Amino acid sequence: MIRTIAGRQIKASIDACRHRSSLHTIMSSSLDSWVKDQITSLYQTQETPAATTNDVAVVDNLFASSPKITVNGETKSVAEYKDDVSARTSAAADATVKWNSVDTTQNPVVSGSFTIERQMKYRIRAAPARNKLHVEFTAKVEEPKEGSSQFGKLLELSETTKSEAEPVHLGGTTESKLD
Repeated sequence: MIRTIAGRQIKASIDACRHRSSLHTIMSSSLDSWVKDQITSLYQTQETPAATTNDVAVVDNLFASSPKITVNGETKSVAEYKDDVSARTSAAADATVKWNSVDTTQNPVVSGSFTIERQMKYRIRAAPARNKLHVEFTAKVEEPKEGSSQFGKLLELSETTKSEAEPVHLGGTTESKLD
């Protein structure tokens, strides 16, 4: 009789742990998606002609009132970060965010990396200039309010960036000959 009761208690404990684990996985997955959506909206050009390309007003809605923002080891205010985003996006005619990885390391902290591929508005030797910005990040998100499934704003954001200009490829030329 004692074995049966203990067995039921153990089974109930295992089931409760599995439920908590699956909730954590669901929560982590949706948190990952939320962070990806927010960051993508910062950098990727909009598909609709009426939308303002890379609207940095998104920054105002992204961060909590006093966030901790670090870019390449330098602490930034929201205004400075907004200026950085504006500088990164203003010369781009087209920008696409490609995600390399994203993972909830410890709820509510998300880390990962992405690459922003940009085609610039200016040209080099008649070909559009292209640039890649590689970003590794860690973001801490406000917990959803009681009874809400919506995530809050970013409390902390740390980015390490590396910019890389792509080589210019002129159409139809494979080698150069000087006489």
